Amino acid sequence: MHEFSIVVNIIDIAESTALEHNANGVSEVEVEVGDASGVSIEALEFAWESAIASSRPLKNTKLKIQNIPLLARCSQCQHQYTATELYEACPFCGAINPVIIQGRELRVKSIVLADQ
Repeated sequence: MHEFSIVVNIIDIAESTALEHNANGVSEVEVEVGDASGVSIEALEFAWESAIASSRPLKNTKLKIQNIPLLARCSQCQHQYTATELYEACPFCGAINPVIIQGRELRVKSIVLADQ
């Protein structure tokens, strides 16, 4: 389950941000996860709950996940469409050579520091 190592990295980012700003902790971490990132949101949430239990500054931190849909543009006709897989045929012309516009994201979008 590679989601656990992802969560460890997110925790490192959040803890170092709290330390950098002399905060008492972190109340929320928001991450963006693309449909084609290869990350299971359910596994990420499970790993998060397991990992924050041992992190004092993040013990009560909420993980907010923003799902980013897979958006493609046909390289033939330039039609833009929402896809369910990376090499889905264009629904307009049938070409199978999309340019992926979004959906591979996996990043920390924001960290809300705790006041107390």
